[in-house]
Amino acid sequence: MQQRGKVWLITGINGAGKGSAGQRAVELLAEQGVVVSYVYGPGLSTATRWMQQIVLDEVISPKDRFAQALLYFAIHAEVAATLAVRLERGENILLDRGPETTLIYNVLEAGLDENQALLSTFAQIRDTLAPALTMLLDLPAEVALARSGKQKITDQFQTVGMEKYERRRELYRQLAQQEKGWVMVDATRPLEEVAREVAGFMLATLK
Repeated sequence: MQQRGKVWLITGINGAGKGSAGQRAVELLAEQGVVVSYVYGPGLSTATRWMQQIVLDEVISPKDRFAQALLYFAIHAEVAATLAVRLERGENILLDRGPETTLIYNVLEAGLDENQALLSTFAQIRDTLAPALTMLLDLPAEVALARSGKQKITDQFQTVGMEKYERRRELYRQLAQQEKGWVMVDATRPLEEVAREVAGFMLATLK
C-alpha cells in the first residue's frame, strides 16, 4: 500500500518571502534526494484561479464579509481536495497559502471569530490537508514593505495601513502560539538562511 505523502504549509504576511523561501527550500531538499512539490494554492487549477478572480473583482465580488470568507474557503477546499489525491499517491507537497490565510484575513480580522460555520469550515479543510507542520515566516510589517519597495499595501479593494498590516502579523503570531504543529521562522534574515531553516523543519518531520 502506497504511503501517504506529507504536506507542509508555509504562511505569513505579504512580503514575508513565502514563495522565494519555499521554492528555495524545495531545491535544498532535492539536493538531499528528497522530492517535494511547491504549490501556490490559489493558482493550483483553472477552478481555483477562476474563483480567485471572482473574489478579487470589485464589481461581482460579494460585499458581505461572511460571503467573502465562504468564497475564499471554497478555494481552499478545492485545493485541499485536489492535493489529497496527490498525497494519496505518495507525493510530498509544500503549500503556500493554506486555509489559515482566510482564517486570519477574512474571519479573525473581520470580527467573525465566533462564527461557528466558518470555524468549522476551516477545521474541515485543515483536516483534509492534515499538514505535518505549518511554518510561519514572521517579520515586522515595515520590513516586509521595505523589501518590496512599497510604501503601502493594496489588499483587494483598499489600501491597508501599517497599523492594520501589523495587526495581521500579530494574529498570525497568536495562532502559531495557540495551535499545535506550528513553528515560527525569523524571516528578517537572508533568504538562504530562512530557506535552510524551512527545509530543516520539513526534513525533521520525515524522519
